[in-house]
Amino acid sequence: MDFSTLPRFPSGDGSNDPVTPAGDPLGPPQVHEVTCPLCGCRTNHIQAYEIPVVVFLLVYVIWRSDTVAGCPRCVRISLWRQFWVSIPAANFLFPIVGPMIFRKINASDEAIVPSIPLEYHAWADVPATQASDWTGAGSGRRRRLVIAVALVLVAAVLMFVVIPSVLQ
Repeated sequence: MDFSTLPRFPSGDGSNDPVTPAGDPLGPPQVHEVTCPLCGCRTNHIQAYEIPVVVFLLVYVIWRSDTVAGCPRCVRISLWRQFWVSIPAANFLFPIVGPMIFRKINASDEAIVPSIPLEYHAWADVPATQASDWTGAGSGRRRRLVIAVALVLVAAVLMFVVIPSVLQ
């Protein structure tokens, strides 16, 4: 069958591209750059991951998942932050939760092909709020790392020294 004989709907701009009767072009529109909602920089690559959020309270467990989406750098920062927060929060369930988050971190590092999922195309209309080259990797990052390590050490002391001595 020859499909060239089928009727075409004009696209409105004078071309004879196939469009639906409602006037919408077939297929998603092409978006080449959007604004990251976390840092405000323009990017051609958006990553989105579902991460587990687990809080273990001895007799009650809260388990839900959050979606983190943004430029690769911001997504990795959010994934690492959730990984470190999960150590004291998930407590005894961390051997389950930790590897789940760590797999997402590895997937984030491996996903280097620029792409913008269809559900994030609306971010193209948001103006950038920062320069596209981020240079804030100085003392703030080091301070956050020291705080994270200190929190992990405090949680370890509580779990392995204080709680066992109180229970005996």
